Amino acid sequence: VPADPGICSLPALVTAHFSQNHLTGTVPSCLDAISNLEFLRMSDNMLTGPLPDGVITSQSLWQVELDRNQLSGQLPLASFRRPEGVSLYVDFSWNLFSGAIADNFSANCFWEAIIIGENDLTGSLPDTLSLGGTRLATLDMSNNYFMGSLPPSFAQFSMISNLLLNGNFIS
Repeated sequence: VPADPGICSLPALVTAHFSQNHLTGTVPSCLDAISNLEFLRMSDNMLTGPLPDGVITSQSLWQVELDRNQLSGQLPLASFRRPEGVSLYVDFSWNLFSGAIADNFSANCFWEAIIIGENDLTGSLPDTLSLGGTRLATLDMSNNYFMGSLPPSFAQFSMISNLLLNGNFIS
């Protein structure tokens, strides 16, 4: 991974784009130490391990793209918190994340996009997703192992333009 923890000693860093660099190892855990970091893209690498707390707890990151890696473990969407009025765009697709999505995950953020397709996620679709979804434009939960029916709360997505739930067991 690029100079971990060296990357975290760049206090003025706003954008970090390391896609398609054949990076190995884990995502740096110190990313929350970069107080100005707003945009992180490390797509199309060979990164492994769980999503580090630094990505989750950073108050400045509003766009995180870690798709097409080999990240694994639980996807802790319930732990994301951002200041009021700040939208969050996440792309964790094409990884190895597994397990269920916590039902309370959306109440802590205003989500713009949640892209978590092509993982090994299971369980039902979270009914509380709409709590942070008034700005949600893209929801991609495709090609996982979600089951059950579409929660009635999904009708509250007034801004959604991309809803991808294919490749699951949704009735």
